[in-house]
Amino acid sequence: MADRVGKGDLFYFSKLFKKMEGMPPKKYADSLKWLSTKGL
Repeated sequence: MADRVGKGDLFYFSKLFKKMEGMPPKKYADSLKWLSTKGL
């Protein structure tokens, strides 16, 4: 995924993502899965 947004370094991508979204990418993805199971 990091490569698709132009960030080849996964650690750097994760750091930027956390700074922008307020949570790590894994937690963000898990929250989206939770929402999809609730029909929202």
